[in-house]
Amino acid sequence: MKSPTNPSADDIRHWAFTLDPHEPCQDWDLILSWGPYRNLYLDLAGDSNCPKQNYFTQFLYFLVARAIHDHRIEEMKEFALTASHNRPFAVHQWAVRTLEALNHPDRFSDKIWNTYAPTD
Repeated sequence: MKSPTNPSADDIRHWAFTLDPHEPCQDWDLILSWGPYRNLYLDLAGDSNCPKQNYFTQFLYFLVARAIHDHRIEEMKEFALTASHNRPFAVHQWAVRTLEALNHPDRFSDKIWNTYAPTD
């Protein structure tokens, strides 16, 4: 990986298919959240051959919580709508839960939301 603080889509994909359980650098989830690779994250979360499938599913939940706290609800709604079609069950379920949370952000609870994400 050339730069873990500015990863390319290929860098992320390569890391996703390694067996190394460690993130490439501190705050990796924040770094990924700033990048333009959301569709890649959906693909990795839905890929049963990806060793870090659960990581990317958890990461999708993280993105929603950040969007709600940062008041970027409409942007995340559009993303979730595109994710709700022709996706594996875990990603589809994430999309359905996401749309419900985004339609009622006043009822959003981090404590409850975090129970939805898979654990390793």
